[in-house]
Amino acid sequence: MTYIPPMLGFLTLAVACWVAVHGIRTGWLKPNSVMGIRTQHTRKSEQAWKQGHRAAYPFFMTGGIVSITCAGALGAMMAASLPDMLLDVVTLAGYFSVLVLIVGAGMAANKRARNI
Repeated sequence: MTYIPPMLGFLTLAVACWVAVHGIRTGWLKPNSVMGIRTQHTRKSEQAWKQGHRAAYPFFMTGGIVSITCAGALGAMMAASLPDMLLDVVTLAGYFSVLVLIVGAGMAANKRARNI
């Protein structure tokens, strides 16, 4: 079985996390209706948007690192011809971890923005 699609999925997630991290660090991620964490509280003002996204920054950074690590691990495991079950576990654990981090980013952003 091939694990190229999950590897590409992890790399896509890593790029998305990098874009979010870059946008937060440089400040080019302004309030908009297309990209970013758009909750009721983060959209109420530009300051709430900025503070919310700063709170989400470590979650996005960690999500990118986990995604790159999982993609690399899958590649190395495929090259070593390890059992598919082990690759399945890494794939599922990686996607679950990134999902938890993204939800955590949204929760942290909303909480910080609500306090402004």
